[in-house]
Amino acid sequence: MIQGPFMIDAANASGASQAQTALSVMLGKAWNDLVQPFWILPALALSKLKLKDIMGYTVVMMFWVGINYIAAILLWATATWAKDLPTRRTNAVPGTHGRQPSR
Repeated sequence: MIQGPFMIDAANASGASQAQTALSVMLGKAWNDLVQPFWILPALALSKLKLKDIMGYTVVMMFWVGINYIAAILLWATATWAKDLPTRRTNAVPGTHGRQPSR
């Protein structure tokens, strides 16, 4: 499934970073490959192993990689937000407590 154009449109509409959105989609797709490890089927055929022989390892790695991905994305988003915070405060209208006045 092609998700790029949809996610870039969503990033533009919400004001999010296109780079962060693209990398988040890529990380999610890579994480999904640990749940459904079809990429390893040729190696299993060559090694004469069954999918059930390695599935436990891929599930453990799925949880470990998932925790790391979530932490990395949250830290990246927090660092980006904190970097832009002084700019947001200086552009605020006095007396609105950082909110944009309604028109």
